[in-house]
This record gives sequence, structure tokens and C-alpha cells, in this order.
Amino acid sequence: MKGRLLVVDDEPAMRRTLRDLLRLEGYEVRTAQDGQEALHILAEEKFDLMILDLRMPGLSGTEVLRQLSTMGVDVGVIVLTGHGSMESAIEALRQRAYDYLLKPISPEALLESVARGVVRVRRERRQRALYEQLERMLTQMLQIEEMGQGKGKSDFVPTVVELPNGVVLDLGRRRLRYQGRDIHLAPSESRLLQVLLMHRGEVMSHQALVDAVHGYQVNEWEAPEIMRPIVSRLRRKLADLPKGRQWIVNVRGVGYMLDWEMVMGEEQARGEADETPESP
Repeated sequence: MKGRLLVVDDEPAMRRTLRDLLRLEGYEVRTAQDGQEALHILAEEKFDLMILDLRMPGLSGTEVLRQLSTMGVDVGVIVLTGHGSMESAIEALRQRAYDYLLKPISPEALLESVARGVVRVRRERRQRALYEQLERMLTQMLQIEEMGQGKGKSDFVPTVVELPNGVVLDLGRRRLRYQGRDIHLAPSESRLLQVLLMHRGEVMSHQALVDAVHGYQVNEWEAPEIMRPIVSRLRRKLADLPKGRQWIVNVRGVGYMLDWEMVMGEEQARGEADETPESP
């Protein structure tokens, strides 16, 4: 199945046309005739995308968008309206609509937007799941350390995280795996990677990293000299991974940070978004 879609439009002919077009492309499609029915369906079922008209009797499409955020519904939205305006477009995008399309629209343009939207929504869901899995792994490791059990066999945490680019993080065993090959990390290298993951996207100062990796404090001029060889060794090991040389960013005169987009393979993911999902 290419994706589950909800079509919301008060015009019966438009609902049928969109439903039939999308079903022919392999999508599973439900329809709703107004905003209230759409919210009821969304509360009960999960969809990848909703194609939403703005001007409808009763609950407008704009109000549906506002209520979605309070309901916590995970669905991508494509606005398809015959009454477009700059104000409604800005409001739709502010409410995190994926696309804003005007009627009439060619079947090709609509299908292209839907295909991109489904890819984007599913990619974001995978990323959120990975974030949550990574947080659980790091939390477990932190709890072990705080309990004073961070030595020997108790270092093992049976949680691994597989990234979209095929890299498997297994910091409990202090190793990375890619294409069947294990890359073993020294304790200081594993700890450095763990700390950078915990603070991904943040610049960690040399002094803070020395404290986190080695457990002692040093002055400002000593810290870079201590961290430089550890970072260098870790980078050499990461070089065998996709974009691995770019995972750790040197912020000159300050410290280091982890480029999470490189770790997650965001460039590859953006490329996937340019491809139309294939039929099963």
C-alpha cells in the first residue's frame, strides 16, 4: 500500500474525483464531507496525508488545521482550495500544512504533491522513532553510570539503534556496525560519541568534553590538547561510515559538536523524497 489518505471536501463530485484518482494510483482513500467529520475520523484512524479544502460549511479547513495541533494527530496536510489567498496560505503553512494547492489542478501535479508528502511524513515518523530509541539507549547507559555499575560486563546495554543509512549504533558494546563489519571503539571514544549524541546539535566546549569523557577538570588551554587525539582517532574510525568524516564538527577555538543530519543520513533522505513511492 502506497499510503492512507483522507480527502476532505464539501463538493461530492470533487470528493469522488479525488478518491478515484488516488485509488487508481494505489492509495487507500477515505473521504469526509466537512471538517467535523474529518476530525472524528482522524481521532479514530491513522492516515499519512489529508487533502483538505478550506472553505466548507460548518467547520472550515483552517479551523481543522488549528484543532489538529491540539489533538496531537500525526498526519501530513495538503491544502487544496478553490479560494486561495495570501492570508490563508500563510495560515496554512503556519499550521504546518505540507503544501498549498489551488483548484483546478492537473492530476499529475496533485499526484506529485501527494507522493512527496507521503515520503516526507513516513521519513519524519522513522526519524522520531529513532530519536526515541536513541534517547532510551542513552538514558539506560546514563542510569548504569549513575548507579556506579559502569564497569566491566555491566557496561552492556541491550539496545541498538539502526540509522537510515544502515549504520548500527551499539554503544553498550562500544561498537558501530556497517555492512557486516564491526568498528570497535575504545572506552574514551565510545564515551565521547555518547556525550556528543546526548548533546547533538550543541557545541560542547573542550573543557566540558574532558570532564564528561575522563571525569576530571582541566584549564582552558589544556583541554584542547587532551581532546584532540581522541577526536582524531574516533574520526578515523568513523571515516568508513557514510558521511562519517563529517559527523564531528570542529568549532574552532570552542570545541566540538555532532552534526545530526550527517549521522542520520539526511542528504540520502532528501534524495528519497524526490522519488515517487512505488506500488506494492
